[in-house]
Parts: sequence; C-alpha cells; structure tokens
Amino acid sequence: SSGINAEYGGSESYDGRQSGSVEWRSQRGEIGDTRNRVIDASDATKSLEVRYSPSADEYTVKLDEKPEQVFKGYESLVSQCQGVRRKVEYDWNMVYLARSTTEAPAHIEWTVKCKMPITQATITMSHTTFEAGTVLWSCSDLGQEANPQYHANFADIDLTKLVGMKEFRISAKMSDSDWQHTQLFRTEVGQEKDLFLINLKF
Repeated sequence: SSGINAEYGGSESYDGRQSGSVEWRSQRGEIGDTRNRVIDASDATKSLEVRYSPSADEYTVKLDEKPEQVFKGYESLVSQCQGVRRKVEYDWNMVYLARSTTEAPAHIEWTVKCKMPITQATITMSHTTFEAGTVLWSCSDLGQEANPQYHANFADIDLTKLVGMKEFRISAKMSDSDWQHTQLFRTEVGQEKDLFLINLKF
C-alpha cells in the first residue's frame, strides 16, 4: 500500500555481490541491465499462475495442472531491471525489493507471453512508501510500450483490458532522494504472502 509511515532498520544485506562483476554492478544500478526474459505461458491452454516470494527470493510458475516450476532470484523472470536490488533488514526482520543507492529513478518490468488469449486476469502487485517516496505502476499491451499509463497503486488498474490479449507487461518505477523510501513486496523474513501474484485464465 502507498503512503505507509513506518520505521525501517539500518542493517541490510544486499544479494548477489560478486565484487566488480557485471551482474553485481547491474544489481547495484551502476550499469543498465536489459535482460529480455519473459514469463512464458506458451505451453498453457487453461491457466497461468506466477508468484514471487521476497523471503525465498524465488518465483513459482504453474502452467495448467503441470508441476510448479521454480526460478531462483528476483531477476530471473524480469524483462528489464535497472537500479533495483533485493534487501534484507536484519534489525527489523524485513525483506523487499528497493532502489539501488546509486540509481534514481529505478525501473523493473515483467513481460508475460501466452499462447491463448486471456479470458480472466487477477494480478496483485504491492508496494510500501515512506515520506516522499513514489512508486508508479503500469500494465499494458506490448504495443503501448512508448506511452504506458502509470498509476499510484496497481489496484487502480482496470485489468479487464487484458481480456483477449496474449502479451502484456507490468512495470514499476520508484523515485525519491532516499532509496529506503520506496519498497516493493515488503514482508517479514520467512513469511509467504501474495504480494506478487499473476493469475490468468485462458
């Protein structure tokens, strides 16, 4: 939810550190990162369910009634990611995705490609902001890449527009002078909540 006032801890862990490596510098927002990875539902004819756990730092993807697939790391299914990294606050036992301290604004994007047209969509994307922190969300057809409409809360987006589509993208932009003021999918370490959920019917 947006506009929550709360305290945050000062002891964090930054994942993926391999000093000087391209991947580590990308996670810190020191260089641009275009991954072009997609959430591929080309093998699904009935349903797609995608969940991301900040605590486990992994996605679970379920196509139709097939066994779940697990993708490790928040970057493993993002199509674009710049200036974003996962943080663990050990003082407060919280975990979330946030802006890198070296990059403002930050941007993260997920692209979904399906074989069948969507008949129903349920999507949850959560964020927490502090003070003047701003998070903006968009959910759009791939053809609207040049000028997607952004919203202060993902819940404000009318998902009925996805009906009939086979491809779309979800984007989040985070901005503020302090990286700690914008957080995606904030939760307690060890807790599993539907803070990132994509559920599609075909």
